[in-house]
Amino acid sequence: MSPDEEYPAPCGWSPIHIEGYCLLNMEYEMRKDCHVLEMQADGSFMSVDNSMYDPDVQPDPRPEGCTGSVCSQCIGCVYFGWCDAEEEEKRSN
Repeated sequence: MSPDEEYPAPCGWSPIHIEGYCLLNMEYEMRKDCHVLEMQADGSFMSVDNSMYDPDVQPDPRPEGCTGSVCSQCIGCVYFGWCDAEEEEKRSN
């Protein structure tokens, strides 16, 4: 086995590489600001009206036990979004 190859875990499971994201309050983040920045062709940004703006939108509370940062504890959370890190790398190449 070369140094680049992965070693299976002692229990027989192969290690899994995932890229995880917290999706809590995504809807809130899209609706909270009356203006958003739009990237222009030259790389600059222009402030434009946010068509999704909702002045009454409120953030959702964090689930019980949430630390506020992505960690292994998040895997069972309904707000945890993930993808296969290797698959993501293949798509970018």
